[in-house]
Amino acid sequence: MFAASSLERVLTDWTPRLEAKLGVQLSLSFGSSPVVARQVVEGAPADVLITADRRSMQIATQAAAVGPRSVVARNRLALVVQSGNPDRIESVQELARRDLKVVLCDPDVPCGRLAAALLAKAGVAVNPVSLEENVSAAVAKVELGEADATIAYGSDVHTRRKDLAAVPLPEAEDRELEAVYPAGVVTRGRQRAAAQRLIELLVSPEGTAVFVRAGFLAP
Repeated sequence: MFAASSLERVLTDWTPRLEAKLGVQLSLSFGSSPVVARQVVEGAPADVLITADRRSMQIATQAAAVGPRSVVARNRLALVVQSGNPDRIESVQELARRDLKVVLCDPDVPCGRLAAALLAKAGVAVNPVSLEENVSAAVAKVELGEADATIAYGSDVHTRRKDLAAVPLPEAEDRELEAVYPAGVVTRGRQRAAAQRLIELLVSPEGTAVFVRAGFLAP
């Protein structure tokens, strides 16, 4: 299974139970959505593709590399800071402060594209110290103290509650700014029946509950 990096923790933790239900061993590979989609198009050995946006999935479907898709979850942007919010960042407008080191996702990946839209909506200009290749890399910068803040997903804070905190973003409460996670069976996959069963598990009520407990939104 090739999947967006923001799914790494939930899918890794979930894998033993999924394997028990499916009776197969799962191999997981994570990266930015455009990267994993391109890898599938280029023939990487995968049976399921899950991206964090429809645009990346469309790359794969237009190349006939993935069949029909099902949305398994959604995600909402969050302003991610270090635990305790030592820099007292209270709004997205404060990301323009010169004393802050802000990192953002590259605009070519879903979290970067959504963050850029949110900042434009809020009328905020940010000069990031770096643009990261995926959301996990951006969050890691804050987690390690190499940056003061980033715009990531609510699930990223949920799974790292001891190290990070989230500042509410009223601007993010807009369906147009939510990440959408479509999943599809890879047409050249060797275990297409098992792949379809896996997607059925992901979209089932039980699967939705797993995603919600991990900080995602229901599809």
